[in-house]
Amino acid sequence: MAATAVEDPRYGKVTAVRLTRGKEDKPVWSVGVTTIRPENTHIYQVDAVTGEVVRSRTTKPGPPPSATASPVERR
Repeated sequence: MAATAVEDPRYGKVTAVRLTRGKEDKPVWSVGVTTIRPENTHIYQVDAVTGEVVRSRTTKPGPPPSATASPVERR
């Protein structure tokens, strides 16, 4: 139900779901949706009882691992 509340074909796909505690210690589902073009990830908190989206935010990913990885040393 939590994933259904935030899933939208225009955005991408649900990539993470976990049950956490939100404001006032109420249970919420934390749902991550990665966009089709991985420029942003949308994080939603969905009330575990009502299914209502109670909070959302957008994060930008860091540089790809290949850009920050140190070279592999061959022996």
